[in-house]
Amino acid sequence: VLYTLLLVKVVDHYRPATITVYQNLFGFLYYLPLMLLCDGKALPQLSYSTSMILMILVLGIFCSTLAYIFYNVGIRKLGASAACIFTNVIPVFSLIAALIIGQEQFFWTKALGVAIVVTGVIIAQR
Repeated sequence: VLYTLLLVKVVDHYRPATITVYQNLFGFLYYLPLMLLCDGKALPQLSYSTSMILMILVLGIFCSTLAYIFYNVGIRKLGASAACIFTNVIPVFSLIAALIIGQEQFFWTKALGVAIVVTGVIIAQR
């Protein structure tokens, strides 16, 4: 909520990609010392493989950076209330992606959850 309230004040003055670059930079600079302080001793023990680095890059680029850029665009075009409503659809898209890559099985309880989320978004839009 705090992020959205701050974003509403700057989204009309800066491009969504610019906002995301700065938030990623400040987040990196803020969390790096904390990570080194809390988990710095574990870093040499990790096995660094090409696969692991690619997974981290995919998570950082697609799951975080692009998601924030799209959210910032949504705030700019739809307004904060409408954009926040659509964040409820994230678990639905996560389920669809997990089904596509074979990491999830579809049960009636998940169908019910999807129906509840979609119904909630439709009602909130009216």
